[in-house]
This record gives sequence, C-alpha cells and structure tokens, in this order.
Amino acid sequence: MSLVIWVPALLCLTFTNAVFAKETIGGLPIDTEYLDVRNILRERVTINGTAYISSYTDPAGSFALSINCDSRKLRVFENVGGYNLTCSLSHSSKEDVSLIFTSDYPGSVELAYSFILNLSASQNQSIQSITFPLVVSQIGDAYLVARAIVAGKSYLALGVRMLVLRESGVVDLIFRIGLIILLVLATFFMGCEVDINVIKSYAKKPVGPILGFCCQFIIMPAVAIALAKLTPINPAFGFGLFISGCCPGGGASNVWTRLLGGDLDLSLTMTLFSSLAALGMLPLLLFAFARFFTAIDVSAVPYGPIVANLLYLFVPVTAGLLIRHFRPTWADRLRRGVQPTSCIFLTYVIGFGTFANFSIFRLMGRYPLIIAIGAALPVIGYAAGFLMALLLRRSWPVIVAISIETGVQNVGVGILILISAIPQPQGDLGAIMPIIIGITTPIVLLIALIVRLIVRQRKRRRRKDEEEELEDGSWDSHSSLDTGIEDRTRDASGFRGSGEEKAKF
Repeated sequence: MSLVIWVPALLCLTFTNAVFAKETIGGLPIDTEYLDVRNILRERVTINGTAYISSYTDPAGSFALSINCDSRKLRVFENVGGYNLTCSLSHSSKEDVSLIFTSDYPGSVELAYSFILNLSASQNQSIQSITFPLVVSQIGDAYLVARAIVAGKSYLALGVRMLVLRESGVVDLIFRIGLIILLVLATFFMGCEVDINVIKSYAKKPVGPILGFCCQFIIMPAVAIALAKLTPINPAFGFGLFISGCCPGGGASNVWTRLLGGDLDLSLTMTLFSSLAALGMLPLLLFAFARFFTAIDVSAVPYGPIVANLLYLFVPVTAGLLIRHFRPTWADRLRRGVQPTSCIFLTYVIGFGTFANFSIFRLMGRYPLIIAIGAALPVIGYAAGFLMALLLRRSWPVIVAISIETGVQNVGVGILILISAIPQPQGDLGAIMPIIIGITTPIVLLIALIVRLIVRQRKRRRRKDEEEELEDGSWDSHSSLDTGIEDRTRDASGFRGSGEEKAKF
C-alpha cells in the first residue's frame, strides 16, 4: 500500500524539481575536478574565532589577496532566497587584478548575477568591503570561488565556504526521540526472543553466524563503497550509502525470514551478533574507509557520539538477553512485541520521518539516480548472501536466512548517526540514503513472498486434483464392479425364469 502512495509522489517530485544544469541526476557536479579545487581552497583557509580568512599569494610574489568573513554569516538556512554576504577584501599587487567569483555548487548557493571585481595595482595593502548577492536554495555546501586574472594569466585564488542547513525545530526533536524509543524497544524485544540454548548451539558450530558476519561487515561495506565511488552521485550521498552499508542487520529481517521459510533461529542469532558487533565494527569501518569520501572531513568525524548512538543497540539487546536468561516467562510475553514494533518502526521512519525531514525527501525527486543506487544495495546484499551460503552448501532455510540478513539493514541506526553525529549539512544530505534503502528493501522480499505463495497454492491445487482423480478412479472401479455383479444377477434371474416357464409346459 505504501508503494502505491510513494511511487506517484516520487514521480511528481522528479518532474517538479529539475536537476541543475551543472550537475548530474545523482547530484554530482559535472566539473569532475571540483573536489580537487575544494581541497586546494581548504588548505588556504584559517579560522580565528569567528573570522573565516582565505588567503593567496602567487608563486612569484607579484600579488597577494585575502578575504575575511564572519563565519556565523556563512551558515544559513535553506530556501531563504536572496541573501547578502558582506566580507572585507585586502590586496596588494604590482599589476591590475580582476577577480571573477563563481559558485561551485549553484544547487545550494548561487550568485544572483555575474560578480567581477577589478582591483587597481597597489604596492600597499588595500582593504575594501564587498557584498555578495546570493540566492540560497537547498541544503548543502558551496564554495564562492575567486579566480584572479593578472597579466592575462588565471590563478585559483580564494574560496569562501557557505553552509546551507536544514532548520530543526520541535518536529525534528520529536522525530529523533521517537526514533530512539522505537530503536530501543525493537532491539530489546529481539533480545527477549533469542533462546540462550540456540546461541550456545551456534557457538559450537558457528558457520552460519560467521558467514553472516562476513557478509554484514565485509561484503556490504565494500558494495556500498563501490556504488558510491563508481556512480555519479554527490559524495555526501555516497557517505550516507557507506554508513548504511556498515549498519547491522535489522529486526525486520526476522519477520521476513519467518514469512519466507528461512531458519528463524539463525536469523535471530545473526541479528543479535551483528547488533552487538556494530559497537566496535561501525567506528572501525568509519575510521578505515571514511577517507575515501573527500567531502567529509575525517578529522571532524565524532567517533564518541557515534559510539554513544550505538549504545541504543547494545544496552537494550543485552538487557533482553538477561531477561531471557533470568526471567524466561517474562521474555516469552515480551517477545510478542518484535513483529509489531518492527512494522511500526519502518512505518515511522518512512511516514513521520518524511514529514519531519521533507527537505531531505525532496532530494529524491531532484536526484532520481539516488533512488536506484539506494535500492541496489539491499538487492546486491540478498544476492551476495544467497551465493555465499549456496557455495558453502548450506541448507535452503539457512540460505534464505543468510540472504535476508545480509540485505536487510537497520537503517534507523544509520539515520540517527547521520542526523545526530555527522557534521552538517553532510549528515542531513547523507541521511536520504538510509531512508531510500528503508523504502526499497521490502520490494524484492515482497515479490519473493508473492511468488512463494503462488507456488504453494499451485502445489496445493495440484495435490487436491491428484487426490480427486484417485477418488474418481476408485469410484469408477467400484461402480464397474457393482455393475458387473448386477448384470450377472440379472442374467441368472432371467435364466431361472425361462427354466420355470419351460417346466410349466
């Protein structure tokens, strides 16, 4: 039902939010060197209190430029429209200098008109105030890049980074609190559902859990990195995809495993192990591979808050296990909440999450490619888990459990980390990917469930037809036998009748 509502909505947003001319349908600027330019400009920036200073001196020492802006003025909320940014510019040069300012990402910040400054030669430092006429649109970041033209030569000179943020209010706070509560409840109920004896049995023969661990924390992050780097999507979207690929298995995997005839005990055990392992694995994967995403300042990644968010998984599931061990009767009652909580959790993320973060949702309409990329991650996960289990000659229920566990991610963890711990606006931009993954993950599983139900129905019908044929065959044989007896009886009575008639004569 939700797909019927979401697909038309996405199509409408796709047509009403045209992609900017200088970027792909995945939000990647067409100028493939823009990240290199940003890295160069970032090295020329110094921050002193609230002062944002970008400086440049040419190698020959013929001119020097510096621009000083109030860093508080460089952070604006989305869709404010016209915005004037005032900074001070100082220069000294032996020749006249022309400064041409452009925005490297007009999707977020664009100059209202061509902005060119002509600076006269001055041996002494000259300081003047300049005002940039800007148009602020969607969340993201953009550099106001200044190229200097001196004696017919062009130099990459200055860069001012603008941050366009999503305005968070009461609704956003309610969404975060609700997300945490549902995440805690879902993992707590999952801990109550796992049987300690089952865990002990898998600990003796841990082939399934080890295989699931490798798929979850080796294959899925590798697939996410490959999709992020090989497709033309914005690096912030790619980082969100990577975070999603590093997340542990979701509680919904247990529901789908039950529906599709998989090994439910193995699924529960794998979800439990991956949730506990995420406390160490997710920060480790971030530390090892976040450097591949140049849009994210690795030094600014707050590992402390990330670990704190992961405790929302670790503590409840541990509490559930303790209740299962010491109060099994309580656990039997609490385990009934697993399935409804998982369904409510997914509905909450997609439904209320869209309302609370509509500016993030609009990105799906503007950049339709990210929908396909987000949907590809769980599909590849299903296929990878299926093939790995098949190559190791596991039984069919085990293959189903590993396949589902690999493809179904706990997207709530990814969303919480991105909007709470990662520096903005990259965190908000990246959060669109786990939202897309949460929407598209059930599609393949739903198709598989429909196919399974159709096959089972056909088998039942065929079995019923065969039973009816057998009954009809036995009835025909009995009928023919009864008919033969009646014929013989009729013949015998006829013979006796004719004999009696002859005797009278």
